[in-house]
Amino acid sequence: MKRIYILTLALAPLIWSCDDDKVRFDQDKDAPKAINLRIQTDATSYDPFDAAGEITFTYFSEQTNIDFVEIEVQVVQLALGVEGERVAAGTIAGTEVTNTGSTQRSFGLTELAALVPEVSGVDELNGGDSFRFYHIAHLTDGTVFPSLILEDTEYERINTSDAIVAASSTTAFSPLLEFPLVCPLDEGFATGTYRLDVLSGAHGCLSAGYSENVTLTAVSNTAREFGFTYCVNFVLSNLRFELACNVNLLFKQGIGLACANGINWIMDTSDLGTFDIQDDSQFTLNFIDDVDNDCGLTESFSFQFTKL
Repeated sequence: MKRIYILTLALAPLIWSCDDDKVRFDQDKDAPKAINLRIQTDATSYDPFDAAGEITFTYFSEQTNIDFVEIEVQVVQLALGVEGERVAAGTIAGTEVTNTGSTQRSFGLTELAALVPEVSGVDELNGGDSFRFYHIAHLTDGTVFPSLILEDTEYERINTSDAIVAASSTTAFSPLLEFPLVCPLDEGFATGTYRLDVLSGAHGCLSAGYSENVTLTAVSNTAREFGFTYCVNFVLSNLRFELACNVNLLFKQGIGLACANGINWIMDTSDLGTFDIQDDSQFTLNFIDDVDNDCGLTESFSFQFTKL
């Protein structure tokens, strides 16, 4: 599937008058310049099991006032809550960017994993991680998009914000182009009846050694829901987690019980549960119960699911 990003900024002179005269635009001197840049990609995600996989960017522009375009990339490790450093991934000369789409750049997953400092290879990436691409355009007159204007005033803003450009499609010159690691699952994978065993963790409502048969239901290709008995008399339902390539992610969610504001569960990023994308017979789900200490029950648990 191709994705097209229309990154067009064609800005008319801006008329801005302020009664207090704190800020006044000189239309000839201060009006934002114009730039036109469009990017088309041939994919929307990376498959971590395809080491040779890559995504190709095709660049278009109707104008000749681009000096060069910088490309930066950043890794986002979802489960760890890490947004990595933005690092240089290449430069395109403005003369190369024409409206014919003759300029392309390809970025392979293996190349990107070696480029960012947070990981040293694809094997250190997990499901749910992604790579973000940023483009910084430099015009021949020295103007840079995006950049800060009206600094140290109450009107300070990025020169591509919708306060300057009154069109939703131009709220950001360099949109965040994000490509997650995605592993489509076979239909029926990790669904049906499983035995849930609590492998570790203990508090007044749940402890290691507890076992119960549960039903896993698919709510999307990778999301599963289940319910089970908690605190002896409470049956929890619609507990959701994501099967993300090789790890199981449980995003923060309430379980429907509260002492004050509500008991929430969240994945234990120090020890994510894992699964085998080729075998759904058994897998683990690790999480922190009562993460906000609403009932004084904060504890890490590990669940094991075994297909029956």
